[in-house]
Amino acid sequence: MSFIKWDGIRSDELGVVVERYPALPGGGRIVNSVRIPGRNGELTEETGAFENYSQPYEVYVSSAEVNAPAAVRRMRLWLLRPTGYRRLEDSYDPDIYRRARCTASPDVANIMNRFGRATITFDCDPRRFLKEGEAVQELTEPAVLYNAYMTAQPDIWVYGSGAGTLTVGGCSVALDIANGYIHLDCENGNAEDPQGNANFRIHAPEMPVLPPGEVQITWTGGVERVEIQPHWWM
Repeated sequence: MSFIKWDGIRSDELGVVVERYPALPGGGRIVNSVRIPGRNGELTEETGAFENYSQPYEVYVSSAEVNAPAAVRRMRLWLLRPTGYRRLEDSYDPDIYRRARCTASPDVANIMNRFGRATITFDCDPRRFLKEGEAVQELTEPAVLYNAYMTAQPDIWVYGSGAGTLTVGGCSVALDIANGYIHLDCENGNAEDPQGNANFRIHAPEMPVLPPGEVQITWTGGVERVEIQPHWWM
């Protein structure tokens, strides 16, 4: 049975079944067009980012216990109660997940007050994250990671004591580890340790990323080991 898994709950648990293979849209690059007086055409200024896209699912709504209006109310509660970006999966591409929002209440065709048909549309972050990228890799000595996908923004846990330096590719982060470890949230640009905010315990011109290809990871000083959750995406 085909299903959507939204914010941890499968649609088929609520009597909502995807009727047919969904479209496979994707977000395009965000670019700025630059015009120069006296020069033909336009120049392209890359922003390095991609735009959101809409993901529709055509669904069939039914429930043996309740009539169509009650089943639809339950479906809308499932869709609209979560706020902000939440995890979206489906049975058609089980190796990936997305970050998505659902802000529109779907119109539902009522069939004899027993069944319903609707199109559910999610507003998706352009990245399709690979579930294999959720695995935390423990490094007890310097190593090379290989990124076969797009530039990733990992979560990194740096364990040790005292002053040290972590280098990921061409980016070095100076750390003062006082409480066992420092967690680097590279996407959001934050650092924390068991005591809370630890931004004042690091110094770096920018947070590390994992660019495509081989990425050398080394450390010095009080760093003892490193854990990386890479968040590979396509």
